[in-house]
Amino acid sequence: KRSQNSMIPTETKAIDRSREMDERSWWDLWNRSYRSEDNRDETSTELFTHVVSLVRQVAPDGANRMLEVACGTGTLSRSLNFTSYHGLDISAAAVEIARQKAATLELAPGTTRPTYEAADFHDWPLPAEPFDVVLCVDAISCFRDQALVLRKIAQSLPNGGRVVLTTINAFVYNRIRRVGGVKLENGPVSHWLSRGEMHQLVK
Repeated sequence: KRSQNSMIPTETKAIDRSREMDERSWWDLWNRSYRSEDNRDETSTELFTHVVSLVRQVAPDGANRMLEVACGTGTLSRSLNFTSYHGLDISAAAVEIARQKAATLELAPGTTRPTYEAADFHDWPLPAEPFDVVLCVDAISCFRDQALVLRKIAQSLPNGGRVVLTTINAFVYNRIRRVGGVKLENGPVSHWLSRGEMHQLVK
């Protein structure tokens, strides 16, 4: 005779591989799982489309040297007009995907092929020549020293240079990162910025 307890179904909990990862490993997993393809989910696609529109407003002729901090797999770089573009990301996996995709891009005349570098922006040396436009899309919350990152962005620009800086809240972030079959509970978020905190950092 079966006992009553043995007939109760047990729920198997999904294993979260991210809980004990260091920062670089977490982002490698994220990018391999969610960012190897463009236009994978509506929320991210809408975000990138909006950012491309913003960049075209601040740099309408496209004749600009661009730096993207936390470029991920280079999704933005494949939709922007620029003279030259350099992307930085802490994830070597993201950078490798970006390089592979950039190798097949058809380039407009006067445009150099985008370049990508695996680097922690906290430690990255300032460029010898400033960039005209610096992008940092929805990554500022993940930097451990957000004030330092904003200072270095400012120092990477000439007078009259442009910054496109966006951030999302935890609610939107959770919607994006739960798409697909990999469960990632603990992203390396340092601090979610309020609107006031963001404005103060930019100032």
